[in-house]
Amino acid sequence: MERIISLMKEKGITKTALSERLNIKNQNFNAMLKNPTYETLSKIATALNVPMWQLFASPEEVQLPSNAHSVKCPHCGNEFPVSVNVELKPKNKD
Repeated sequence: MERIISLMKEKGITKTALSERLNIKNQNFNAMLKNPTYETLSKIATALNVPMWQLFASPEEVQLPSNAHSVKCPHCGNEFPVSVNVELKPKNKD
């Protein structure tokens, strides 16, 4: 799957490293990707530290615009508001 390879590149993870995380032999990696099961996809998503839907979404669907105040779900199209709360703590003066 092209998206898995793309995610690996984005995260700087080699096939060998991902194979080790999945506890499979490196030479079995390509065969595994040809017809992965749900369980395999779940393990790959966990190993890449992404939700499983990102294995099927394009990079554009995952990336937020720099001025985004909402996130659009690539599956249902609904937008969800995003807010960031920052709390500034005073410096300790000893």
